[in-house]
This record gives sequence, C-alpha cells and structure tokens, in this order.
Amino acid sequence: MRLKRVRISGFKTFADKVEFSLEGGIVAVVGPNGCGKSNLVDAILWGLGEGNARSLRAASSQDVIFSGSTRRKPISTAEVVLTFDNDDRALPIDTAEVAISRRLSRSGESDYRINGRSCRLRDVHEMLADSGLGRAGYAIVGQKEIDSALSASAEERRGWLDEAAGVQRYRARKMESQRRLAQAQDHLSRVDDLVRELAREREPLRGEAERARRYRIIQDSLREIEVGLLAKEAFEATREGQEATKRVEEATRAAMEREARAAHLEASVGEVGERVGEVEAEMDAVRSLQQESLTAIERAEAAISLHRQRLEGLDEQEGRLAEEATRTDVRRAEANAELEIARQDLGDRQGRDHDLRESLGGVGEKRHTLRAALTTAERDLNQGREREKERLKQEAERAARSERAIALRREKEGVLAALPDLESAVAEAENEAAAVVEKEGEAVQTVEAARAALAEARKAGERNAVADRETMSRLASLEGRKRGIEATLDAYEGLTQGARAVLEAAERGHLQGEYTLVADAIDVDREFALAIETALGGSANDLIVPEDQDAKEAIRWLKERRAGRATFQPIPLMRPSEPSYELRRLMNERGIVGRASELARCTPRFRPVIDSLLGRVVIAETLDDALQYARTTGWSRIVTLEGEVVHGSGAVSGGVQGRPTYGVVQRRADLSEIEEEIARIGTEVQGAEGRKGGERVQVEAAQTALADAEKALSEARRETADARRYIKTLADEAARTRRDADRIEKELAKLVEPGPALENVDLPALETARDDAVRALAAESADAEQAESRLKESSLAVEEAKARMVAAERRLAGVEREAVERLARAEKLGPSRLAAGEALVQAGQDLEGAKVRRADADERLGEAQGRRKELLEKSLGLAEEAKAARADMDTIRAAIHQAELARTRSDHRRAAALERLFEEYGVGEGEALQIGEVHIPAPEAGPTATRLRRDMKAMGVVNLGAIDAFERVDARLTELDGQREDVLGGLQEVEKAIAELDRLVRDRFFDAFAKVQEAFTTTFQELFGGGEGRLSLTEPDKALDTGVEIEVALPGKRRQPLNLLSGGERSLCATAFLFSLLKVKPSPLVVLDEVDAPLDGRNVERFARALDKLTDRTQFIVITHNPTTIESANVWLGVTMQEPGVSTLVPARPTAPVASL
Repeated sequence: MRLKRVRISGFKTFADKVEFSLEGGIVAVVGPNGCGKSNLVDAILWGLGEGNARSLRAASSQDVIFSGSTRRKPISTAEVVLTFDNDDRALPIDTAEVAISRRLSRSGESDYRINGRSCRLRDVHEMLADSGLGRAGYAIVGQKEIDSALSASAEERRGWLDEAAGVQRYRARKMESQRRLAQAQDHLSRVDDLVRELAREREPLRGEAERARRYRIIQDSLREIEVGLLAKEAFEATREGQEATKRVEEATRAAMEREARAAHLEASVGEVGERVGEVEAEMDAVRSLQQESLTAIERAEAAISLHRQRLEGLDEQEGRLAEEATRTDVRRAEANAELEIARQDLGDRQGRDHDLRESLGGVGEKRHTLRAALTTAERDLNQGREREKERLKQEAERAARSERAIALRREKEGVLAALPDLESAVAEAENEAAAVVEKEGEAVQTVEAARAALAEARKAGERNAVADRETMSRLASLEGRKRGIEATLDAYEGLTQGARAVLEAAERGHLQGEYTLVADAIDVDREFALAIETALGGSANDLIVPEDQDAKEAIRWLKERRAGRATFQPIPLMRPSEPSYELRRLMNERGIVGRASELARCTPRFRPVIDSLLGRVVIAETLDDALQYARTTGWSRIVTLEGEVVHGSGAVSGGVQGRPTYGVVQRRADLSEIEEEIARIGTEVQGAEGRKGGERVQVEAAQTALADAEKALSEARRETADARRYIKTLADEAARTRRDADRIEKELAKLVEPGPALENVDLPALETARDDAVRALAAESADAEQAESRLKESSLAVEEAKARMVAAERRLAGVEREAVERLARAEKLGPSRLAAGEALVQAGQDLEGAKVRRADADERLGEAQGRRKELLEKSLGLAEEAKAARADMDTIRAAIHQAELARTRSDHRRAAALERLFEEYGVGEGEALQIGEVHIPAPEAGPTATRLRRDMKAMGVVNLGAIDAFERVDARLTELDGQREDVLGGLQEVEKAIAELDRLVRDRFFDAFAKVQEAFTTTFQELFGGGEGRLSLTEPDKALDTGVEIEVALPGKRRQPLNLLSGGERSLCATAFLFSLLKVKPSPLVVLDEVDAPLDGRNVERFARALDKLTDRTQFIVITHNPTTIESANVWLGVTMQEPGVSTLVPARPTAPVASL
C-alpha cells in the first residue's frame, strides 16, 4: 500500500487547489523556511483524521482553513484528499484504490468520506488501525516525535510497539467488550433489584385486587343511579337557564330600546344646545353690529360737529378778508391821489427849474463853459438822486418783504409747532391701533380656543358617557359573577362529601371546634391559582384543625352518621422540612417561578400546614422547563403554570379535560380578582359622578368663556375700526399741515431771494460839485448869488417833489401787494368750503345709515332672544324625557340583573352536575342532556344511592388500580425472569471473548517484541557503525501492561542513560528505533519532518542509506534542508511562496547531482 496522490484545497497556506502524485520510495520536500513545508505535513496528518488542533499547530479546528492574505480574501472551506494504492488489500476495503477525504467549513460542518461515501471519523480510524497509519502509529515523525521516542516513559513507548505488533484493533475490541460487560452487569443488577421489589409488591396487591373488584361492582350500580339523577338535574338546570336567558335577552332588547331613545333624546338635547349656541353666536354678532352702528352714529355726529366748526371758521376768514379788502381799497385810493399830486408837483418844479436855468444861460462863453460844467454836475446829481431813489425804493420793498417773511415765519413756526404734535398723535394712534389689532387677534384666538374647548368638553362628555355605560355594564356582569362564585363557595360545591358534611355540621353547631378548608386558608394570585390547585390535588379539600382532638371528634361524627371520609391537618402534628440545598439552588434557575408554599399566602398559624403540603413542590413556567429540571433532586413534584405535573417518580401528567373544572383555590382567586375589579370600578363610578358635575361646569364655563370672548372680539373690532378712522383723520390733518408748511417755505424762499444790490450814491459830493459849478458861474455873473440861490431852491423843490412821489409809489405798491395776497387767500377758501360742505353732507348720510343699522340690529336682537328662549324651553323638555328614559332603563337593568342571577344559579347547578358526571363518571355534556331529557328517576333511587354509598364507604379506601397493578406486576416479573437469563448468557460470552483477545494480544506482542529487538540491534550498529542497542521489558510477566525500555552503548563507550546522549546521538538512536519498527511492521507511508537536522555529514549518509533500504515496503516523504538527503530522494517537491501568504507546490525529478544545483 502506497500513497499515490494528494489533493489539498484551502488548507492553511495552500489557498489554491494543489494536486500532486507521489512516485518513488523517497520524496523530498524542499524550500525556504516559512514557505509552508510543514503545512504539507499537517495536511496529510489532518487528512488521516487527526483531531487535536495543537498537533496541527493551530489554536482551533477552524484555524486550518485559509484565513486570507493581503491580496486574497479568506476561504470558507478546507479539504484534503489522500488516495492510496490498495492492490495488496492492506486496508480492509476490496478496491484497488482507497481515497480518504476530509472537508471542514467555517460554520463548523465537517465531512469525512471513504471512496466518496460519507462516513464517521471512527470509521477512518478503524480502517487505518494496524496499518501503521493509525492514531498510535509512527506515520508522521518530526523532531518532537524523535525526541519523545527516547524521553517518553516505558509505558508510552509501548504504544509504538503495539502498532508494530498489530494489536491496536484487538485492544479496541477488548475495550468495547469490557464496556459491554460493565453494561450487562449493571443491567443484571437492576433486573435483580426490580425482581426483588416486584416480588414484595405482588402479594399485597393480590388481596387489594380482589377487594377492588367487589368495590367496582358496587360502584357501577351507583354510577347508573347517580348518572340518571345528575343528568336529570343538568337537564332541568339547562331548561331553567334557557328560560332565564330568554328573559335576559328580552329585557336587554327593551333596555337597548330605552338606551337608544335616551341616547336619541340626549343627542337632541345636544343638537338643541348647539342651535342655542348658534343663536347666541348670532346674538353676539348682532350685538357687535349694534355696537358698530352706535359707534358709527357717534363718529358721524362728531364729524358733523367738526365740519360745521370748520365752515364757521371759513366764514370768519371770509369776513376778515372782506374787511381787509375795504381797507385796502381806501388805502389804494389815497395812495393813487397822493401819487398823482406828487407827480404834478414834480412836473411843475422841474419846469420852473428848467426855465430858471435857461434864463441864466446867456452870460458869455465862460459862463457857457461854466454852465456846461454846471449842467454836467446837475446831470450827475440828478442821476445820483435817481439811483438813490431806486435804492430807497428797493430798501422799502426789502422792508416789506422782511415784514412779510416775519409774518410767514411766525405762521411757519405755528405750523411746525403743530406738526410734531400731529405726528406724535398719529404715532400714538398707530401704536394704540397696533395694540387694538393685537388685542383683536388675541380675542380671535380666545374665541377659537373657547369654541374648541366647548367642542372638546362636549365630545369628552359624550365619550365619558359611553365609557360610563360600558363601565356600568361591566360592573353588573362582575357582580353577577361574584354572586355566582360566592353561592358556589357557600354551597361547598366541589368538596368531598365528608369535608362538606364536617363544615356544615360546624356551621350548625353539631361539631365544636374550628375547621378551616385548606383552599380557604390560602390566598393565591390568579396567575398561580391553577398551579397551586394542581399541586394541592385532593389536599385542597383537607380540613385544618387547631388540635388533633378536633380531627378525632370530627372522624367520630362522620362514622356515626356514615357521612363520608375527610382528611384533617392538625397544626401541632405538622413537621414541615427545611428546603434542601438542591431545592434552594433550583430556585435560582431560569424558568422556575418558585416554591409553591412561598406563592401561597396564609396567616402564620396555618403556615406549618401549607409548608408541609407544598414545601417540596416547585412551580415552573412551562412543561419544557419542568422536564429540563426533572433530573434534579430535592423536590417531590414540579407543577407548571398550566397544570402539568412532573412527579418525583418520573411520571408526567398533563393534557386537557373534556370540560374544564375549577377548584376552590381557583374560585377564590377569581373571587379576589373580581372583588378588586369591582372595587376599582366602584372608585371609577364615584369618580365618574364627580366628573359629570365637573363636565357640566366645564361646559357651562366654556359657553360663558365663549360668550365673553365673542363680546370681547366685537368690542376689539369696534375699537380697531375707531382707531383706524382716527388715524386717518390725524393723518389727513398732518398731511394738510405739511402742505401748508411747504407752501410757506416756498413763499419764504421767494421773499428771501436777493435782488441786484444798488450802491449808495454820494449825493453830498455831487451836490458840492454842482454848487461849485454854480458858484463859478455866479462869480462870472452879476446875479451869481441870486442865481445860485434860486437854482438851489429850485433843485431842493424838485428833490422834495421826487421824494414825495417815490414815497407815494412805495405805499401804492404795498397796497397792491396786500390785495394780491388777500385775493390768493380768498381763492383758497372756496375749495376748503366745498370740501367741508361735502364732508358735512356725507357725515349726515353716514349718521342716517348708522341709525337705520342700529334699528335693524335692535330688531334682529329681539328676534334672536325669542328664538333662544324657545330653544332653551325645548332643551329642558328633551332633557326631562331623557331622564325618564334613563330611569326606565335602570328599572329594566334591575330586572336583567335578577334574571342573570337566576341564570347564574342555573348555570352553576348545571355546571356542578355536569362536572360530577364528567369527573366521576366520564359522561360528556351532550350525552348527559340526552339522558336527562328521557330519564325518569325511580322513587327509591335516592335511598338506593345512599345505601350504595354507605356500602362503599364501609369498605374504606379502595385501591381500584390494584387490579391493573397486580396484573402488571405479575407480567413484569415473568418478563424480568426471561431478561435475567438472557443477560447471564451474554455475560459468559463477553468474558470468553475478552480472554481470547488477551491471548491474541499477548502472543502477538511477544512475537513483535522479539523481532523489533533483533532489528533494533542490527539497525543501531548500521547507523552508529558499531556499538550495542537493545530493548527490554519493564514487567516481563505482565505482557498486557509492561513497558519498553531502550538501552544503548555507543561504539567505544560504556552503556549510559539516554538523557546523557548528545542531540545528534539521540536523533540517530531514535531513528534506529523507528527504522527497527518499520522493518518489523512496515508503514505504507512515513513522513519525516527535518529529523536529519541534528545529524552531521557522516551520520546523514548512514541515515540516507538506511532510509533507502526501507523503500521497498515503505514510502517516505522527507522534509529536509540537507543536500545529502535531498540527493537520495527520487522525487522533489519544491514549496515556495510566490505570493505572500500563499504556498505553491512545484514537483520535480532530479536530473543532476545536488552539488551542482
């Protein structure tokens, strides 16, 4: 057998699929360190079934899968396929080739196959056992294995020799046989225990079975009678319940009709209320219009008064202008007359002056020259006087303009003084208007919020009314259930006859003492009630008594009256045990609710009884949780929340009954839950009553708030309109004032425009020049003085006349200017009067319109008030009718309640009868009603049933299961006797097989040891060139357990311990041991991982020659760096890492000596 092919994919650094053939006896695996040579060895080892990750130089099994590199992603699976040549049938498979494949994925899924067929790892190991490739073999040898061959203990070294002896398969068979032997002995022990136990049980069961058969005959007779009676009771209760249901349905329909009518009437009340709200909204709107019309009247009257005052002011201005015109005309006439006189006087004076000058003109040439000079001087003087007159006129005009400018400035100051006040008033009015607008917006929001609040209050009232009706309906239903449960508990339904009799006797005073039902003594949450009820079982009907004498007295009373049996729990006799460590630890596990005794609340005096009954009962959440902890200890039963039970014996109870029944514990839990719900609903009802009053107050408050908000909104809108009109009036007045200011400013600009300035004329100089000319002329003339005097007087007269004329012209110009200005002011009064008149007419029309609107609003308000009164009266009538309908509905509900009580009593009678029929006799509901309909009980049925019960009670406690139990025990004993004989026979066969296997192992081991010892001596001398090597047994007389020691003496040296050898000597010695094993039991494949590394040149050559001698029966894969070893190989496998992290395999055959490479 040889390894032909190897295929590797995804294993460690072999990311790509690698497949190569192995030919020749020695295959050298060469390559640099770290390139993956050892990974090739790991792949072969992994393919042969190695399961220890550390043996594969990995932390976990998934680490053998290629984990990726800088260029490649991780691979999800690793696979190795080893194909062996099996022509010699060395492997126990009848095929020429055997392919062993192993595949592993990152998800943990592993797959083994032999020739493509899936198998177990165990199958691979068994196939390779004794082939040299098994788990204890020496197929893979590295430096660690070489060293361990010498450093291992003698017993560990024995494993290598067992592999060479081929006894591994026998040892495995022996271990399997010993395991089977132990199992058979355990089975035989259990069978013997069962036989003894069942033998003790069988005889007592025989008597009980006979007694049970007699009891069953009586029970069948009683069953026939009681089934008829109970079926009749169930039928009658069913019929009465149907009649009560019919009454409930009829009353319910009537109640629904009343409810519908009441709801309709209440809806009508709501609709009328909405209409009242609409009328009130209309009234508020009319009131707003009424207020607006009143405001409009006030504004119109104020406008009329204002415009009349303006017209009166215009009349006064016209009167003043007329008076000014009269005065101006008088002044104009006076100025014209004065001007005309001044002009005539000036003309006369200038003529006389001219004549005088002409009369003095003929006094000679000199006088002519002097006269010419005088003329020039007089001309210059006259021109100067004209210029002076113009200058004086200009100054007069400037003075008049200055006076007008002063008057305009005063008027401008008045206008400008009034303008800030107007602008401030406008700004203040705008601020007030903004505040009023904001107030109006707030009023709008308030109205909307009030309307929304009113709508929400009404909707809330409607919702709460619906919820209140549902609450009252639920309350009535719960009270009915409560009375039904209380009636059931008061009637002691579900209790055994004896317990019921004792409780009734204690109530009537026939028994002295205190008797408390176990189910009544505890208080359990509803979610745990079923579990606690199931945990108690029949003990729920037990009676707790303060003293054992009370139990004794009650038992005596029951016997005397043959009233049944009862179980008593005397408090002083209770001995509850403390929970064990296992039980306390179980309480901390997931899925465990707790101990039943801790979940059942009770008074301290009853605690010993409850702890005794429930102290070792565990409550689990689900059946899965219960079964999970069923193998623990410390408990008697595990009960789930749904009532399944895991008993201490291992039995499991569960399922459903044909008709669910409720015990006292569940009924009391239901009653407590119902009472809490009734109390809670009662609190809700009380709160609802207060809430209704609050809702009414809330609705009324919302209506009042809405009315106030709408009134405030109307007032805000009126104020907003007034503010806007006031702002417009002020803005118009401010605009007129600004226009007056602009007009005054323009007129002032014209008045202050500078005219051409005239220079002052030096009249005295001109007069002096003229006088000099006159004197010169007079000196030349006999009448010079006289002439001068006359000329001077004439000039003065002319000048005076000119001055009077200039003053008259100036006065006339001022009068004309005043007339022009007055005319301009008079022209402006016309448009102002027309505008004031039109505004007065418009204000009058506005006043009439506002009065008409006020009258219309008054009329509409009266009509709306009448409609509101009618709607309120209608709403009151509808509310009274709704109240009456509600009262009728309450009466009907009372009738429904009585009918429901009757139905509840009938249902409980029916349920109790059907429950007894099903639980005691297994009769279903349908069958029971059929029997009850046709059955007519015999008159003596009751006494007969009483007699039969008395007979059954006289028999005491009867184990009806004894019949089946006896038959089962008897059959089981017969079966166990047969099993015991079979087990004894099997034991003898297994013991014989073990003895035969021991003989085979002993013979093969001694035979192999002798051969290996001989081969070791020869091989040692070949590798060391002499010396002595031998093997010895540590315990020769114990062939199955002895170890193997190695003793060596190197050439030229004495025998010495192995640990004193050098590294090379140890390696060569271990190699001799390995080769001796291969000579005796050749392995088809041996992988040597750098075992030649510690050897020097000469020893390597010996190692290579010895290796070559073994290649005829063994195939070697040698990982080496030594050229001598490489040269001796037939095939080279070069391992490189061309890509980082990924190994590549390059097969080659040597074509030249290694030294030349």
